[in-house]
Amino acid sequence: MMISNQPFTKTLELHYHPFLHGKGISEQTAQEFGVGYSKQGTMRGRIVFPLHNARGILVGYIGRAVDPKAKAKWFHLKKFLNPALELFNLHRVAQHHRVCYLCSNPFQVLLLKQEGTQNVLSMTGPQLSQRQVELLKENFQEVFLKISPALESQVAQALRQAGVRAYH
Repeated sequence: MMISNQPFTKTLELHYHPFLHGKGISEQTAQEFGVGYSKQGTMRGRIVFPLHNARGILVGYIGRAVDPKAKAKWFHLKKFLNPALELFNLHRVAQHHRVCYLCSNPFQVLLLKQEGTQNVLSMTGPQLSQRQVELLKENFQEVFLKISPALESQVAQALRQAGVRAYH
């Protein structure tokens, strides 16, 4: 039996924030991806990214702290979401491409999309999980890595062991 995230029915009220502008992300791109700043609840003070499963069903949110002094830069509601089971933007890319670009975080996805790259997705944590490797194998023939050099070799090796052509 495969473990999966359950649908998440709560929507958050999100707003464009100067932090996004500082990262080079336009208001239009933020709206297209449903990304914004949360002023309330457990995600208050964070840039929030909706996380969908491969079928496009919302399963939760991951948030990045705006305050550089925050204890945890990235946060998710552990009670509801295991981000290691998903890849950010997979639901938009998987049906249309056999090749993808894999980034370290969702900000990179938004930036590359703004530059015209359609087939880009990202990890949802500091490492690529076994489930994420499986998702990449199920959906793509080739993966081009746009991740930090410290992770490139490890991720490339995991993908190649799974039979996925990975380039860095």
